[in-house]
Amino acid sequence: MGEGFGPYTMNIGQSVTLVVAEGAAGLSSKAKLEIGRAYKAGGATKDTAPIVYKVNGKDVSLTKNQWVMTSRDSIFQLFDRATANWKSGMKAPAAPAPPTKFVVTSGVGKITLAWETSTPPVNGWEIYRKAKQYQDDYDYELIATLPATARSYDDSNNLQRGVGYFYYLQAVGAVNTDATGKTPTGVRLKSGRYYTQTYLPATLQRASSTNLSKIRIVPNPYNLAATEDIRFPGRNNQGNQLAFYDIPGQCTIKIYTQLGELVQTIEHTNGSGDEFWDQSTASKQVVSSGVYIAVIEDKSNGQKVIKKLVIIR
Repeated sequence: MGEGFGPYTMNIGQSVTLVVAEGAAGLSSKAKLEIGRAYKAGGATKDTAPIVYKVNGKDVSLTKNQWVMTSRDSIFQLFDRATANWKSGMKAPAAPAPPTKFVVTSGVGKITLAWETSTPPVNGWEIYRKAKQYQDDYDYELIATLPATARSYDDSNNLQRGVGYFYYLQAVGAVNTDATGKTPTGVRLKSGRYYTQTYLPATLQRASSTNLSKIRIVPNPYNLAATEDIRFPGRNNQGNQLAFYDIPGQCTIKIYTQLGELVQTIEHTNGSGDEFWDQSTASKQVVSSGVYIAVIEDKSNGQKVIKKLVIIR
C-alpha cells in the first residue's frame, strides 16, 4: 500500500484540498472462503492450479490470482461512486439510521433481541441469523421482517440447544429513486449490517432444575480429537467447550484436579439450566488431560453434588 500527493507549485495564499476515500470491495464472502480453501488444498502447484467455482450457475475455471483480479471491477465501482458522491457535494441519498442500541440475550426456549432507535425507518426492520463460525458471512438468512414500530423480537424458530447463533439487524428505508452519487435506484436502502452484527454467540437455554441428580456434563469424556458434530458449533472456543446441563438457576461450580487443587470457579447467575466451561483455569491456562472433579452447589439451599469428568487432549 502507498499514498502520494503532489508535487504542487503554489503561491502564498493558495491551498490544495485533498480528499481521501477508504473502502473495501472484492469477491463475495462465499467465493473468498471456497476459493481460498481450494487454493490451500492445491499442493505444490497451487499457484498455477485451476480452481473451479460457480458463477451465475456455471462452472468457471481460473487460477487463484485470476480469481483475485475478477474483483477489481467491484473496487473500481466503489471508488467511482465515492468520486461521484464528492462531486455532488456529498448529497448521495442516505440509508436509514441503524439502531442506537442492539442487545441479544440468551434465554429459556428463546433468544431475545431488543433495540432502540432515535429515527424509526420508513419500511421497518430485517433480522438476519446464522449458526456457524462468524467468518462464513454468506450463511446469514433473513428470519424476520418487522414493522417500523417494533423494538424487540423473540427468536424461537428452529433453534437447537448447544449451538451458538449470531445476528444482525437492519433498518429498511423506502425504495430509492435518487441516483445522485451513482446510488442504485429501484432498491430499498438499508442501514449497514456491521452496526449491529454480533460476534458473541447466543444460545437456546433450558430451564433450571432443582434436582441435582439430573445434572449432566457434556461431552464426558471430552476428546479434543472428536468431530465438531458432538461439540458445540458456533460457540467461542468451541473446541474447548464443556456444558453443565440441568443445573440450578443460581449455583456455584467449582472444578478440582484429582489431587484436590481448585482449577476454576464458575458463578452461574442467569437463572437458566445451562452453563459452559472453556477448560481454562482461573489464571487463563488451558487444562491438561486428566480426571477432574466438579462440585456444584445450589445457592438457594446449600445442597451440593459431586460429578467427575474426563478430558483427553
